Amino acid sequence: SPPRGTVRSTMSVDPLRSVIKPRSLARPRKVKDVPFVELHAGRLQGVVSSGSDAERVYVTWTANDVLHAAAVDHRGEAVWQRELGPAEYKHGAGNSPILVDDLLVIANDHTGESFVVGLDAKSGDERWRRLRQGGTESYATPLLFDAADGQEQIVVCSSAEGIAGLSPADGAVLWQSPNIYLARCVNSPFIAAGMVFSGSGEGGNGKNLTAVRPASDKGG
Repeated sequence: SPPRGTVRSTMSVDPLRSVIKPRSLARPRKVKDVPFVELHAGRLQGVVSSGSDAERVYVTWTANDVLHAAAVDHRGEAVWQRELGPAEYKHGAGNSPILVDDLLVIANDHTGESFVVGLDAKSGDERWRRLRQGGTESYATPLLFDAADGQEQIVVCSSAEGIAGLSPADGAVLWQSPNIYLARCVNSPFIAAGMVFSGSGEGGNGKNLTAVRPASDKGG
């Protein structure tokens, strides 16, 4: 296990030379020092993937049961940083962000007051926040779905809320199928044959896979 006191850092890789270029979040490119946390039975924190575009890299993490988000440019310089709210997870958080044009979307479905938030990717300012019921924590990354009529939808999953499609414009619920997951959502939803597939499961308590055909403005 990594030693206690380990802090988060970012790094870039030169694809032509396979040279790793570390970008520590400590001074002078400081975003926030985040202590390493070991969970019960030797398990480590949930793993978060970063997001990126042509200008910035976006990261999330939890510290002291609070969810944070930050952006750094491609030189590793901090652009913005935000505290988003409580984040209570038994196995560490897995709040991987996604980009929808210039909107950074982060789902925070945990045991306490939950939400999905849309941030301005350039400034970090909050554009909208959709409050959600707390319950069994979810580790599923949101999915961008293009409906047959061209409507973009942000698909989010949790045991408390089921599966739902949100509007990227304001976070409004476009459709929802509640009470379909038997356990926590760990895997991220995916698209096949015009449907969204997602699942849930934990330990030896069984797993289930669900397929939903999302509704759109034209119905369906």
